[in-house]
Amino acid sequence: MLAVLVVAAVSGCPGASERYLQAGHQHARRGAWQKALEQYEGAAAADPSCARCLSLAGLANQHLGRSQPAADAFTRALAVEGSEAGARVGLGALAVEAADAGAALSWLEGVVTPGAELVRGRALLLRGNPQDAELALTAARAALTALPGSIEARYLEGSALLALARYAEAQTAFETLERSARDSAFGPYGLARVAAAQQRSTDVLLYLKAARAAAREAWQARAVAADPAFAFLAGSPAFSEAVGP
Repeated sequence: MLAVLVVAAVSGCPGASERYLQAGHQHARRGAWQKALEQYEGAAAADPSCARCLSLAGLANQHLGRSQPAADAFTRALAVEGSEAGARVGLGALAVEAADAGAALSWLEGVVTPGAELVRGRALLLRGNPQDAELALTAARAALTALPGSIEARYLEGSALLALARYAEAQTAFETLERSARDSAFGPYGLARVAAAQQRSTDVLLYLKAARAAAREAWQARAVAADPAFAFLAGSPAFSEAVGP
């Protein structure tokens, strides 16, 4: 999701909460989100006026797949400080996950951060109005300018190009991602979607198998099988084998 927000975080909450925040950041950088959550909650308890502490607790809950506790923490952060960017981005991301593009874009209004651009781009692609794919591409490239190595930003760029039917450019974006992040499923999955848009069945299956291998235990077979991009292959034995149970 938006781990970069943690890596680049500035607590803005000096004093008793600082030790907890720094420990939380260390855990978050390693992907140890349960331990990060405990530290961020400790920071919030030490300094109830620290909106950023609550926002980071929400982010940790989000990474742990706990949508309601995440939303509660973000809401509490905004009650302390209505302009807390991390909380607004977090609520925007939760809205995208709930397929509510309008709510996501409302939460992000006026927020200008790399994380906001990523969520804004996703929301625009979800909404799918005329010009939204172009706006999503602009958001992706703004995020890439700030975070050149961002896997999410590169994937968003490729997805926007795909929505614009700029297939060769989308292919290049996803190939770049595949080379730069070999342990990530995003590159091959994006390539599978480009191949699907061009009805290249064999390539779709090969890329999906590569994405599944990269994702390992994080692979979500049901979500992949339900992706409209692959509807033309649904029900075929080869597709079922590639996606898995």
